[in-house]
Amino acid sequence: MWEEDGRDLIRKDYMTRVLSLSLIAYGPHAYDHLVQIKHAFLSGSKPLRDNGLFLVPEGAQPQAVPEFFQGCWWMRSDLTLTFNNLMDFTEEVKAIEQVPTHIDANEPGSDTVISDYGIIIKKNR
Repeated sequence: MWEEDGRDLIRKDYMTRVLSLSLIAYGPHAYDHLVQIKHAFLSGSKPLRDNGLFLVPEGAQPQAVPEFFQGCWWMRSDLTLTFNNLMDFTEEVKAIEQVPTHIDANEPGSDTVISDYGIIIKKNR
């Protein structure tokens, strides 16, 4: 988007960044705790909203994944939450007010003029 600001312009770009949060919980109530965490994010968190982070309500549920470790089965649950993050970039584009130029004529009778900046200007006759 472009907005006028007097003689200048303001360019605004927006994009959505996708972030993932993976949670792993252990214990007899691991699944229930992850469900509570998910619902806390769904009900909205002011600090997250204030920073443009919003949970994608995709229906992801915790997965019970018992883990065998050191000869014992441990109760484990995994949950991955996806967030959208709105990002905006603002850039001020100043109007061109002055362009420094200096042109020296080449030899008399020449069809071109070369400026200090290497610009070649052809003369019309």
